[in-house]
Amino acid sequence: MNTVLTLDTVSREQTNEQVSYLVSHNIPAVLFCQPQNDEQKDVLTNAVKNGIELGNRLSTETVHEGMTVTEFDEQLRETHEWIQSIYNAANVAWDERYVRFPPSTYRSVSEHEKAEIRAILREYGYVGVDTRTVPDSYTETCDSINWGWTFNVREHSFRDEVSLTSRIMSHEYSLDKIEVIVLHGYETANQDEFRTLMMVFHAMGIDFVQPERIT
Repeated sequence: MNTVLTLDTVSREQTNEQVSYLVSHNIPAVLFCQPQNDEQKDVLTNAVKNGIELGNRLSTETVHEGMTVTEFDEQLRETHEWIQSIYNAANVAWDERYVRFPPSTYRSVSEHEKAEIRAILREYGYVGVDTRTVPDSYTETCDSINWGWTFNVREHSFRDEVSLTSRIMSHEYSLDKIEVIVLHGYETANQDEFRTLMMVFHAMGIDFVQPERIT
């Protein structure tokens, strides 16, 4: 089963070991992130050098009801330029640009405001998912530019391995389309728990593919 792996939201607790695990096992992924400290920047620079891609995880301060287009543009630029600086430090071209909104606040924004947001994002070069490449369930969590998912692992239950494994295996995966998995809270997991999660995916025959496959 072909699947795009996305990690959301990358925080300062994200470790070199987890990035190293993805790299050493040749697992492509998109790390959706927000500006943080220099130590975290070093971790992400190393990830980009090794083929991991970064996405722009907008905050509730960036997307909210009553915001102005100017406010959105200013907040977007801050994270955009921070991610660009990481690609520059890694000496890697930032060719594919992805964005994910905070789900709760994005629902409160009017359709007119969403259209204006999409226009700004396209000016910055962000691309959405070609919905023909993913299951119908994907459209429930996104629009034409906002990256959604077909399955949320909800791994804040990381330490309940039986429950976590059961949820992953009970999901009805599409065989002719590409799934999009999102991991939340993974940064709280230790290396063994993170490795266990990835081994469950592997045992199920899931092949992680480059996100460009669905854009």
